[in-house]
Amino acid sequence: VIRHLDDELAGFDTQLIGSDYNSASIAWCKDSIPGIHFLVNSDTPPLALDDESLDGAYAISVFTHLGETLQKQWMLEIWRVLKPGGIFVFTTHGESRKHKLIGPQAFEFERGGLVIKGDYKEGKKHFLAYHPKSWVVRHLLGDFELLEHLPDGEPGSFGQDKWVVRRPVAKP
Repeated sequence: VIRHLDDELAGFDTQLIGSDYNSASIAWCKDSIPGIHFLVNSDTPPLALDDESLDGAYAISVFTHLGETLQKQWMLEIWRVLKPGGIFVFTTHGESRKHKLIGPQAFEFERGGLVIKGDYKEGKKHFLAYHPKSWVVRHLLGDFELLEHLPDGEPGSFGQDKWVVRRPVAKP
């Protein structure tokens, strides 16, 4: 995603920073995508960034592969690195993916609970988290302002809800 942002933001005074826990992916990015600063992070916070240093951040298909504790830790970390007024875009598995759940998992999702599926290492692609909208709003957003929730459902989409939130300008 980040390699396309550089062209879209041409002419603006921006510095793009990419960060991932996969050091091989970051090495490839450093070698293949000029003009963007790349960092390796751990699977747990913190990022090697100053407090209130970013105007915006995104996490595409990240929270879908983390358990509850890490999701909450990363939301706090994003809050820390975003400037007041900063925007955060992220994705979750929502209503459109609940057909992947059966029995007690389906029941838990319907009653508004986060569902973790799979006996895989957290952070890997087969470790899956399913997020009812109500759970995200109550347990994940914290003091972020919800600007937009775009449920999946468009033809050709990749099966995840899109969320756009903002760190308020005034601290709550």
